[in-house]
Parts: sequence; structure tokens; C-alpha cells
Amino acid sequence: MKKLLVLLTVLLTLLMGTAYAEKTKFKEANFNFKNLKTLHLAVTQGPKDAATEAYFPDAAPVNRVLENLRGDLQDRGLTLNEGAVRKPAPYLHNKVIRRAELTINVYKMGYDKTWKEPWDEMVTRDEKKVAKDEHGNDVIVVEPVQEMVHHPGEWDYHCYADVEFLVKDPAGRLIYSVRDTRDRGGQDYDGMLGRICKDFAKDVSKN
Repeated sequence: MKKLLVLLTVLLTLLMGTAYAEKTKFKEANFNFKNLKTLHLAVTQGPKDAATEAYFPDAAPVNRVLENLRGDLQDRGLTLNEGAVRKPAPYLHNKVIRRAELTINVYKMGYDKTWKEPWDEMVTRDEKKVAKDEHGNDVIVVEPVQEMVHHPGEWDYHCYADVEFLVKDPAGRLIYSVRDTRDRGGQDYDGMLGRICKDFAKDVSKN
């Protein structure tokens, strides 16, 4: 029985800002992924987003995915074959399938920036003061004090990584698919991309 489509959406608030992750995954329950040894790279497609004053796409998004993926697959005992794809073979239910074809689609990879105008904010801070107790002794008391804080204008950065992996057996049957979409504050999307590739390699190397 095939596993159902799993849609996982996580919304977190981090120190650097808001982070978002969404993963849509399908995995064929009857396929023994433990036997899988080789993934033949069949198709790769990347976005052709043009750079603007506000958005900066990665210059070679597919290559960046492959840079992460090669090592992650190797760590899981899988080889990524980037040569010519072998012709599909008839699917036999009693045959041990050791190879499959991989398609990589990159929908978005890069970062953008928006200008945040200067703003003022009323904040409350604790202020320590010296006072006298009922015996005339000096004591430290803490009193809340409100003050206006001015924030200068600044650039706000946000980065994105949106990647899809499709895996088919030698007969062309889809046995695995995942689309992993993540974004967070900042300019560095390498960390998100690394986690996307590592999760995929781990998932296709076991049941």
C-alpha cells in the first residue's frame, strides 16, 4: 500500500527573524530502499530568475544542490551517477532494484532585501537607584523607567531554498518524491540547502 502524501508545515520564530519550512513527500512503501545503491541523474532544472536591486538569485542553483548532495549520498552508501542515463528496463516484482533515476527541480534559491525605515520605539527598562530604608540605611531599589529609543534605517534580508527531488525505478515508476521549501531571515541559504539534501539522502537510503 502506498504511503499517503504528507504535508508538513512548520512556522518558527528565530532570533534572526521568521523561519518557514514546508515539505511535501511521497514514498512507495513496497519499494525496498535499503537495496538502492545508485542514483542516475536524469534531469536537472533550475529557476531562471533575473537579479534585481532587491532580489539576488544563486548563479548556479543546480550545481549548488549537487555539491551538497554528492557527499550526503556517499555518506549513506549511495552513488550519484551523473553520466548518461541507462534505458528503462521492464519492472519485475521479484527483482532486486539497486538503481533508480533522479530528477532535481530547483524552484527558488537566493535572497532578497527590503529597506526598513528608521523608527522610534517606547521601551521599559529597569533603573537602579539608591534609597533609604526605615532605619536610614542605603538600599538599592529597582524602578521601571520608560524611554524612547530611536532605531536607524537598515536593510532587512531574507533567503530562500525550494528544491524538489523525484526518484523513479528502472521501469519509470515514481517511488519517491519530495518538495522541500524553506526560508528564513539573513542572506545565507547554504544551511537550509544542506539540511534539505541531507534529509533526502537519509530518506532514500532506508525504508
